[in-house]
Amino acid sequence: MNIALFGNMNNMLYQVARYLRDEKHQCTLFLFEEFEWFLPSADSNVKELDIEIKQLDWKRNNIDSISKTEIKKVIKGFDFYIGTDISPAYFFKASYKLDIFYPHGSDLYDFPFPRFINKIPQLWELTNYFFGKQQFNGIKEAICISLDPSEDVYEKPLKIMKGNNFERINSAPFLYKNQYKVGFENASTRINEFNELRNKYDLIIWQHISQDWSDRGPHKINKGNHILIKGFSEFIKKAVSKEKAILVLLEYGGDVQKSKDYVKELGIENHVLWIPKMLRKDIMAALTQVDFGIGELGYRRWFSYSSIFEYMQAGLPIIHHRDDTFYQAQGFNLYPMIDTDNFEIIAQTFLDFEVNKERYKKMGNEARIWTENYFGKSIKEFSNRINKKSNYNLIENYWLKKIKMQFNLQYIKFSILFYFFHIKFNLKRIIGS
Repeated sequence: MNIALFGNMNNMLYQVARYLRDEKHQCTLFLFEEFEWFLPSADSNVKELDIEIKQLDWKRNNIDSISKTEIKKVIKGFDFYIGTDISPAYFFKASYKLDIFYPHGSDLYDFPFPRFINKIPQLWELTNYFFGKQQFNGIKEAICISLDPSEDVYEKPLKIMKGNNFERINSAPFLYKNQYKVGFENASTRINEFNELRNKYDLIIWQHISQDWSDRGPHKINKGNHILIKGFSEFIKKAVSKEKAILVLLEYGGDVQKSKDYVKELGIENHVLWIPKMLRKDIMAALTQVDFGIGELGYRRWFSYSSIFEYMQAGLPIIHHRDDTFYQAQGFNLYPMIDTDNFEIIAQTFLDFEVNKERYKKMGNEARIWTENYFGKSIKEFSNRINKKSNYNLIENYWLKKIKMQFNLQYIKFSILFYFFHIKFNLKRIIGS
């Protein structure tokens, strides 16, 4: 089948394309305005010649300037459509449905729910509003959602857009496991740096998620990085071989300086190594020389996301906040890990590692096996969904939905102009009096 994939946030759909290529499908990956570290070249040293990659000029702020005809020219000619990021909005504008929408985060809980920055909205804000409404409708019309069981910040907006009954499959694999064969790390230009780190320390603790723990914005993003820093500092106070332990953090995220200040406040600067943000192909090489992988420790409970699967693929024991009680009550088969958001448990885990290394090596190996089985199940779900494809990609009653959305937009424009002239009239009256 000829499959089109749209967007590559977190390198998600590049992985899907490679798996589907192995299933003998023909794949084309369309890139949006991706971050450098989410380009295919950031994930692999090998160029996949049998996967066509094309660049699109689709953005959130230019959807008005790209016509329905232009979008259709890109979309037409494929048998199956998988998209992430801004793709639902563009598909809706072209009156097409995505076969599978695979959300990465803000495209699900933020983009479809635009908020005006000013109390009296400015005209320039309408493009964002218009895009958001099309994103909402595009997700609503998507035939299937690919998303592992998740946190309410994902589940609630999904139910608002899709209701309680909709077709859903597990998230696709977060990485292409076939590339991690023995010796793959030697292709990294930084392997000597990682080897030197390994030779210097007996315990290397690694966290490459972004530093974000300020509860900023309407969605209160908090990854609990400070909990790891505090837990590590408590470990250092009690560790037998503290000089042989290092915490590695990446200079990535909105709270890097805040985390650096906290490290200094706790007096553990000599035990923390800061390195610039890295490409995944280098991260995966580095993880071959690491003892512990640390995920999110904030108040939200997560079952899956990129970094913990990267740790598990590397066979590392991991610590993050999953809330086992919550997922066990729903009957999920859980991978082995340390589930906590408590700095004291983190410190105690590192202390236990000093005397029970084999226990944690076993945990990491079991997690790797769990991951491979889970990836196999996910790809099978994607393949089954592709095989039962029906020809229903055009949106029913599209023009009625489009007219309703345009009416809402015109109503907002009228309201803005009304407020503007109302204020102007009153100012003149006040000045005149």
